[in-house]
Amino acid sequence: MLIGRIIVYQLRRTNPTLYGELAKGQSPKFLVFACSDSRVCPSHILDFQPGEAFVVRNIANMVPPYDTVIVKTLMTRSTFTSH
Repeated sequence: MLIGRIIVYQLRRTNPTLYGELAKGQSPKFLVFACSDSRVCPSHILDFQPGEAFVVRNIANMVPPYDTVIVKTLMTRSTFTSH
């Protein structure tokens, strides 16, 4: 929690208009599936700035075909590229 607050503070200090711009809309270029383990922050590890990635966090990074939320996300964001 504290690390997140520090990151937000630093971002607001270096770019005070960032969150106002993100509130207007976002078009992330990356889709990341990550574990829901709160000790690991995929955005921090991958050095993504706010709004650069859409992060789906679930147990064991699973993408089961019966998960309608994930399937709809993949269908509506067909411009994502897997690497």
